[in-house]
Amino acid sequence: MTNSSGDYTWSVTGQLQKSFTTNFEGSVAYTHQKSMDVTSTTSSTAGSNYRYQRDVSGDILDKSVSTSKYDQPHRIVATGTYRLKSLTDLSLIYTGNSGAPFDYVYGFTGAVGSGDANADGQSQNDLIYVPKNAHDLNEIAFTGYNGTAAQQTTANGMADAFDKFISNTPCLQEARGTIMKRNACRNPWVNEFDVTIAQSLGKRFQNVQARFDIVNLGNLLNKNWGHQAFSDQGATCGQICSATLVGLTQTGNKLPAGVTSSNQAVGIYNFDTGFKAYSFANASSNYRMQLSMRYSF
Repeated sequence: MTNSSGDYTWSVTGQLQKSFTTNFEGSVAYTHQKSMDVTSTTSSTAGSNYRYQRDVSGDILDKSVSTSKYDQPHRIVATGTYRLKSLTDLSLIYTGNSGAPFDYVYGFTGAVGSGDANADGQSQNDLIYVPKNAHDLNEIAFTGYNGTAAQQTTANGMADAFDKFISNTPCLQEARGTIMKRNACRNPWVNEFDVTIAQSLGKRFQNVQARFDIVNLGNLLNKNWGHQAFSDQGATCGQICSATLVGLTQTGNKLPAGVTSSNQAVGIYNFDTGFKAYSFANASSNYRMQLSMRYSF
């Protein structure tokens, strides 16, 4: 391992704040940020960091900076607070921000070499090649392409589904004919409304405040509200990773006739025709409530 340099993050924030009456005040703030790095290091061991924190599209020793997992171009925070005569503060907080970056890597079966497109001995970190045409056998092949009529029909169905998925995913559509770039995709915009009820305990305990917080109020009001969509990273190493398995699972290689090894080999894959780009099944989509005491000094 050697040191690297060049990482940077900058952000600019503007805020408007006003007290409309003695009992009501509000604010709105906007932050624009840019974050670039060599690796978004979060794992606890060198092996995990080597495997997961920089998905590979070229030279594995490449240490050029690219979009960080922590890049968040836009963030809006708006608040409103009203104080009742009972010294109760009612606050509504809106937070909206750009979704986290991610990229797509190959799946694997567990067999030696499966999902390891660059043969560095590590799977689940190789950025996918996005074919110009998923039906072109010179770019990608699907299991059964050279089998029985029924198997070829299944292979064509996977090619159709993968080509449609590419066309419907802007970051993949833009990458047709190339290996996609690290963190080139982004999760959808996130909206969240939170409520806080804070009760001061009077003059005798003026520094003590009881607080009740409801995080993601929309989901409390309706189970279909407040959902936050994230790419499904659980199959790699959870939310600490930026990699997402695209549903392409390598089953073999298509080699030129008469050879057993060639750098002209084309991967053979299964594609999950039911693959969804995002999932709402995560803790952030649920409401949470918290009761606390705060002492100010």
